[in-house]
Amino acid sequence: MAEKIRFLLTSVGRRASLVNFFTKELSGIGELLLSDMSVYSAALHTGGKRVFLPGYRSEDYLETLLRACDENSVSGMASLTDYELNFLSSAKDKLKDHGVTFFGPNAEVSQKCLDKWLLSKELERLGFPFVKSYIELNEFKKALAAGELEFPVFIKPRFGSGSLNTFVAENMREVEFYYEKYKDTIVQEYLVGDEFGVDVYRDILSGETVSIFLKKKFSMRAGETDKAVSVKTPRLFEIVEEFAYKFGITGVADMDILYSCGEYYIFDVNPRFGGGYSLAHECGCNFPRYMLNNLRGIKNERAIGNYKEDICMFKSDGAVFTGMNDPAFRGNLNG
Repeated sequence: MAEKIRFLLTSVGRRASLVNFFTKELSGIGELLLSDMSVYSAALHTGGKRVFLPGYRSEDYLETLLRACDENSVSGMASLTDYELNFLSSAKDKLKDHGVTFFGPNAEVSQKCLDKWLLSKELERLGFPFVKSYIELNEFKKALAAGELEFPVFIKPRFGSGSLNTFVAENMREVEFYYEKYKDTIVQEYLVGDEFGVDVYRDILSGETVSIFLKKKFSMRAGETDKAVSVKTPRLFEIVEEFAYKFGITGVADMDILYSCGEYYIFDVNPRFGGGYSLAHECGCNFPRYMLNNLRGIKNERAIGNYKEDICMFKSDGAVFTGMNDPAFRGNLNG
């Protein structure tokens, strides 16, 4: 009998649906382990064995994680948040030494995803259309004076996650205000057009991009896709596949792309499950299965565009219920 897979998802937060997807795929072949720095995480109470870890900024985080992986015979893991993932990407080799396959990029690629400025420079270097970006206020003022862009402009954190502290600035006074108030600010040209969310899986064994799912966004909520419809655009499939290869995506990635003035602009890349992944899964793109196949030494077959089209997703509220006698709350009532 093949050895059972024990897969760890960290920083699960509110991602209860994703936990359920993994639980279903692991049925009969393994066990799902869950972790979050807060015992009040909804997904932490939806099933699976719980592993309690400190926050990734803690000095003993990595040591505690490696010990937990050893004690639970973890063979694969993935993080669902940008900052923790960025930290873990630098520990990828250490995890491998403990028999754990981390589904994430190397440290260099991870940093380019987290840093909006580096991502813009990399897109330019690789020959893809890119959103004009500026981190120095004086450079932005020079570009404005030279007519390289005009107001309004988009302002957000250079190392931001989600939509926190993102603004549209209508004039220089507002730009200067945000630069004074927030550290590590980036200014980008404000483009108008159709926004697409992209879910990508690049097989970690073959190195081939085996699945690309496209959704046209209707609306966003807290930086995540809230309403969208599945679509198929051959040209966009080609662009994403080329980018995944040249950029060095490994395993799962979530991308945001804007179609404006006849061009597709990649403006955000997250090397993890995106907030709108549920639509891809519902339409037939099963990334947890791809990951578990890879852990079992199975290369996934190419299936780009092999999913249901014109399926709409409208997110709704839900809740998870548990008793205060849950062992997770012992000594941890501050969350």
